[in-house]
Amino acid sequence: MTCKNCGAKLKQNAKVCQNCGAPCGDDDGYYVLSSDGDYADYGEPERRKPHIVRTVLFIIVVIASLVAILYFTGLGEQWGLPFFDKNSDAPSLTFSTGAGVINDDEKVLYLTVNENSKIQYIHGVKLFAYNKTQDKNTADPISTDYEYTKSVGGEIRAIYFDVDELNLEADQTYTYTIEAEFQFYGNDKHFTYDEPVTFSGKISENVADKVFDHSMQTTVSSSEPATEKQTTTQPTTEKPSTTAASTEKTGSTKFLQNSFWFTAPDKKGSDYAISAIKFSNGTECSITKYTKSGNAAWKTSVSKGTYSVSGDKLTVTDSDGTQTQYSINFDYSSVSDLTARKYNSVKNAEDFFGM
Repeated sequence: MTCKNCGAKLKQNAKVCQNCGAPCGDDDGYYVLSSDGDYADYGEPERRKPHIVRTVLFIIVVIASLVAILYFTGLGEQWGLPFFDKNSDAPSLTFSTGAGVINDDEKVLYLTVNENSKIQYIHGVKLFAYNKTQDKNTADPISTDYEYTKSVGGEIRAIYFDVDELNLEADQTYTYTIEAEFQFYGNDKHFTYDEPVTFSGKISENVADKVFDHSMQTTVSSSEPATEKQTTTQPTTEKPSTTAASTEKTGSTKFLQNSFWFTAPDKKGSDYAISAIKFSNGTECSITKYTKSGNAAWKTSVSKGTYSVSGDKLTVTDSDGTQTQYSINFDYSSVSDLTARKYNSVKNAEDFFGM
């Protein structure tokens, strides 16, 4: 084998000519030594670029795979990496949390949102038995079985978990986390919020007024059903021409305002329906309708109605003009076909159906 540049005989497997210094591999082109000591290529150049391209592509694939793993597993967000913060543009919310008792003996952890009018949908709520905002724990949630209540105006009022089965120690203090995923009006994205709840294992405070809305809606006319976006700033302008509850009666109707009055449960096949009526101290009432089909979640709607009392007859007129008459027993502070309950809640609705 001889050098293509100077013709000198080369040693076996030589890469460089020992005589002139020109490269002499099998894949090298024809080189001549120039006057400045460099080599001019008169043949086909060395082909190394495909190896560089493959290396670059491999690196890109590895980086893309790593980014995907960090993003979709949530590890990037958990480690506090800014690029992976899915809530970077989340609306600002102010939360209140606590523990207490509702429905006489049901122990709950609850969360309320001050800016509840912004929230359109709840897409899931989880309860974790540690502080997610501080601990790097990856344990699964202890419950996803949450309930929520609405205000009379239709906004989400409170989200809560039943904790009766958690066997909490009365002399211990716990910090859990309620993780809630919301969608807001005018925004298709979902945002997740983690809110710690610190509480004593001895849960005894009555929090019914925080979880349930015991106020009266006073802004919707008697002929117009309430909707989720109606405000509560304008007084009612349409006055019903019914006899006020304070006249033509044989006894005080004060007891009507002290409770939520549930209608008789209506079950047809796998469809359930029941209503809860809250009477004001005048002629207005709010009507919460609970409906459920099969294993689906309960649906609630709130509308405004009117009522009148004449003798021992109570007449309720709902938002579409339908009238229902009931008999009042003033001696026992009771109403036929209506059952008084202290709270307006899904749990109470389910109790009537033995759920």
